Amino acid sequence: MGLERGLLAVLLLAPTLAAQDTTAAARPMFAPLPEGNNGIASKYLGDVGIDHDPSVVLFDDFEGAAVRFDNNWGGIVLTPKPENVHGGKQAMECAIGYPRSTKETGLGVNHHFKEGYDTLFLRYYAKFGKTTELWHGGTHDGGGIGAVAPGQPDASPGIPADGRSKYGVLLDTWRSEEKTPSPGYLATYSYHPEQRHQWGEHFYPTGRMAPYGGNPNYFGPQFTPRPEIIPDRDKWICYELMVKANTPGKRDGRIAFWVDGKLAADFLNLRLRDVDALKSNRVSLGLYTQNDLIRGPIVMWYDDVVVATSYIGPVATRKRSGPAKSAQEMASAHEALSRGELSKAWSHLDRVDADDLLRTAQELQKKIIDQVKQRLGEAQALESIGELNDAREAYRQILREFQGIPAADGAKARLDAMRKR
Repeated sequence: MGLERGLLAVLLLAPTLAAQDTTAAARPMFAPLPEGNNGIASKYLGDVGIDHDPSVVLFDDFEGAAVRFDNNWGGIVLTPKPENVHGGKQAMECAIGYPRSTKETGLGVNHHFKEGYDTLFLRYYAKFGKTTELWHGGTHDGGGIGAVAPGQPDASPGIPADGRSKYGVLLDTWRSEEKTPSPGYLATYSYHPEQRHQWGEHFYPTGRMAPYGGNPNYFGPQFTPRPEIIPDRDKWICYELMVKANTPGKRDGRIAFWVDGKLAADFLNLRLRDVDALKSNRVSLGLYTQNDLIRGPIVMWYDDVVVATSYIGPVATRKRSGPAKSAQEMASAHEALSRGELSKAWSHLDRVDADDLLRTAQELQKKIIDQVKQRLGEAQALESIGELNDAREAYRQILREFQGIPAADGAKARLDAMRKR
């Protein structure tokens, strides 16, 4: 599989060799970033219904017959093996065998957005195989966010960026020494107009930059060094990557990532673009290598992916109430459903957490969400034909009838939008 369809298709690794200059524009002040269970996911137990949140632009839990990403390449597999699934019954597997048929080998998924975003968050769960031994460079693993201007190819590695055509960021690892445990140190593999090496630049949580070292002032006076991280193998870990494009002419761009909800790195004072039209419109997940150092099979698994315009956070869970309590809540939910009391049914289903009942409860919640979505569609149809009073009443009825169901928040959003007209 060619590089043009590979993981780097999103990254668009194209630097300039100019020196990094951070004095060209005044440094802005940066607000603190959220952490922990204070994001979108906190409203949706087990991520149920999160795909209907107004801030979410892509969701894939890999539970369907096919991925929801618009492109998959290299032969990814949806595995049902429980030991390799984070949530639900399936996860995405990226496995590269050994010996490889070609030096350049990779597989994964990517997605293109028609409308780009100034700020984008990508949250995913990933696990490295227990015996996976990664070596860098020429090897990449993890999730990426990138921007491609209209008329530009999806991938153009080695062609310098000019602040107008592209930028790319991958939450990657780097391992070049035997003494460093696999998969290596977490870092962002960043392509931006000021990078100094043709094939990209790594930013580490401490502020270390590679290659060529780094300017200690590059990330500005608010930068906080944090410990470097080597992820454990054979363990599911929640990763979240944020890319905020700068205002053209200002150094207010920002790249950050979280590990299990804890802010692990925050790179400030960045210039990613020179024109407002260049926005994040690509995301990717995958595993790729083109070096001869990897001498055995390597594998990664991905699950529970959310892309949004605000902080997401880890999948929301709660302390288990036990099978007896879950059975009682399920029985109460069925009674409420039989009476058509969907809001009450939702609240009971939300308390079910026993392993043998949780999936059934989530499926029932999805059916309730479908009803909310249908009603929202009916109200939007009234709004679209100018029946504004009827539309307002329809939205208010949704809020009354589906109180406490997060998917109904869309009705409040539409009412707020109508008030501003």
